[in-house]
Amino acid sequence: LERTDIASWFLWAFSAPGAYYFEIHSTRSSEVAIDFLKASVCTFLMSDVYVGYERAIRIVNEFRRSEGLAELIALFCNSHCRRRFTEAAISYPEEAEFFIEQYAKIYALEGELKDLQDEAPRQIKRANMKPYFEAMLAMGSKLKPHFSNKSALVTAINYLENNYTGLTRFLENPDLPIDNNV
Repeated sequence: LERTDIASWFLWAFSAPGAYYFEIHSTRSSEVAIDFLKASVCTFLMSDVYVGYERAIRIVNEFRRSEGLAELIALFCNSHCRRRFTEAAISYPEEAEFFIEQYAKIYALEGELKDLQDEAPRQIKRANMKPYFEAMLAMGSKLKPHFSNKSALVTAINYLENNYTGLTRFLENPDLPIDNNV
């Protein structure tokens, strides 16, 4: 990699429980993900909300449908969403604090989940997280009309609202990750 005229390289990481795979490419193009995911049998893709992954999922699902395979389902990283509220707290500390506190409670429950082996109590922990997400949606709807659409606070709220399904899909299955921090 050092003896090339390519200025930037991208480390692509793919993981599953107990397995990690890395590739280095000169691009962040969705073509890398498309090629990898077409050859995979995974059901879920945990990622940040990057348009390249949206494209990859669409193309891979077109391929999977044509082959009679199960479609790939998007999960979005809650750490990315939480970070947006942390950044919004610089300019809107009081308003953003509510969202940061909700995420603290969600992650506390997630920490407790790791100690549980049986699926039923793990599912209950995940169900207990849902009201915190719903509270964030409600607070976001309440706050948005009072701030500029370009503000960091509204940007964070929009990120939560626009990606809510992918951010909360992990609640349905205790084996799915809350984020891509692994």
